[in-house]
Amino acid sequence: MVDRPFGSLGRCGDGSWSKSSFSPQNFLRVAYHDPGNGCTAKTLVVRPCETTEEVCRLCARKFKVQSPAEHGLFLVVDDNWSLLPPDSRPQQLKAGLQGGREASDYYHFVYKAAGPGSTRGLAKAKLVRDNAIDLGGELGPEEQHQA
Repeated sequence: MVDRPFGSLGRCGDGSWSKSSFSPQNFLRVAYHDPGNGCTAKTLVVRPCETTEEVCRLCARKFKVQSPAEHGLFLVVDDNWSLLPPDSRPQQLKAGLQGGREASDYYHFVYKAAGPGSTRGLAKAKLVRDNAIDLGGELGPEEQHQA
């Protein structure tokens, strides 16, 4: 076994070079919205060169999704949901969002069903704690008074 130093280079699937998966910048937090069981999140190792298509395959495996072809990776920025195209690079998007973001702004990556109307009712999704996101769309009693 060969030990690689922290942050060493490794080759991506497309032949380009990227920092090793041991670099802290290579972690991506992804929430999974399961209509039957609610929301959970995992921190995944994702290199900057990996595409959304590759991240979706990883999410399907990690979250044990039965129908991965029906799911996609969404980027949620300030309550605006965007389904990411298969050839986009989530780590590069994350890097762009981290530079110059205001403290009140937030973003999340969410793996969920990507069918028609898949973001309907999610405009009320809110940050609840520790970068967790409530995807239920239902307002609690205290939020109902504020709405």
